[in-house]
Amino acid sequence: MIEVSTKILTENDTDYLEFTFSGDTVVRVNINDATDSVSLKSVFNKIVKLSLTDDVSLKSLEVDESMDKRLLVEVFQEYIKDLNQEVLKVRAQIRASENVDE
Repeated sequence: MIEVSTKILTENDTDYLEFTFSGDTVVRVNINDATDSVSLKSVFNKIVKLSLTDDVSLKSLEVDESMDKRLLVEVFQEYIKDLNQEVLKVRAQIRASENVDE
């Protein structure tokens, strides 16, 4: 089981969603920038790649003391829950296709 840590924080007036993968690989997504969907897509792609060989779980969202926007925290807590469900579905599809190939 691969666990991915998630964290929401504010740094220099910018809000970030941070994903920490095993091996200390950290991907930060600027959640104030609507055009930063590329970073979020790369996180999802990385998770899907990991799912090819192992189960992946996103840990509950850690809220850094710098983050004081309660509504934003609630939105991203739900987002992490939904993303976790999506990862489970992807992994189940991968397992199902492996069983079909056998």
